Amino acid sequence: MRWSTFQYQGQVYDLTHLDQFDHIFVIPEAGSYPITIRFSHHCFTEHSSLTDDPDLFFTVGKEQRTFDLVRWQFSQRLPEIIKTLEARFISHTDHQSFFTIELIDDQGRSRDYEVYFEVTRDNKTKRLYLTVKSAYLRDQDRIADRPKSRRIRLAVILRNVQQNKPIRTQ
Repeated sequence: MRWSTFQYQGQVYDLTHLDQFDHIFVIPEAGSYPITIRFSHHCFTEHSSLTDDPDLFFTVGKEQRTFDLVRWQFSQRLPEIIKTLEARFISHTDHQSFFTIELIDDQGRSRDYEVYFEVTRDNKTKRLYLTVKSAYLRDQDRIADRPKSRRIRLAVILRNVQQNKPIRTQ
């Protein structure tokens, strides 16, 4: 997927940093994994409400959401966060999704920036795809809403998906 720009009140917000790209994860104990990285519009939009400015509406397919400046600002970090997943703490939710948390903002403050992703395999080509489904700052009032999880290594995720094996939950 290729993203272009979003305009609001004369300001142009570039989204091309979220264009899909190919990357190779080289994991010493597990080998090399070529993978295509993709980003959902949920990385820079939020749920729409009737009180939102219609000029902020962002539609993909049949889904309408609202462009969110804070999500967009933090999304600038996503390509680097994803490229360094093998060195990050990754949590496995009860579903076949995973998340990692980036903790430091531009002012050096500790923040919970949750990045939810899934890894899939094209059965025809055997190509792996990592899709960032959503990314946002965790609101302190909703910290209890964080999904229950357990730690998992990127090598386990990539190996199991490549071999078409399920990833067990505890």
